[in-house]
Amino acid sequence: KRWRLRHFAFRDDTAAIALLGAVEKYLKEQSKTLKIEQNLAENEKGLEFYVANGFVQEGVLMNHFRLGERCIVLGKSLP
Repeated sequence: KRWRLRHFAFRDDTAAIALLGAVEKYLKEQSKTLKIEQNLAENEKGLEFYVANGFVQEGVLMNHFRLGERCIVLGKSLP
């Protein structure tokens, strides 16, 4: 299965790490193999956080959210 996080917002890294950890734990219980995908607008904060927590940039989409704006596609596969 492919899982996509939507509207995953946080105020600080401590809350974000706890929330991401809980999501990953839950998903591991639901599926033997899985992939989490997160899309960020190029001007959103958080890219460094996701990369530091195992996500890799898998692509760039043009005009995905707004005309003239790039969308960064991030993914993380879990065993």
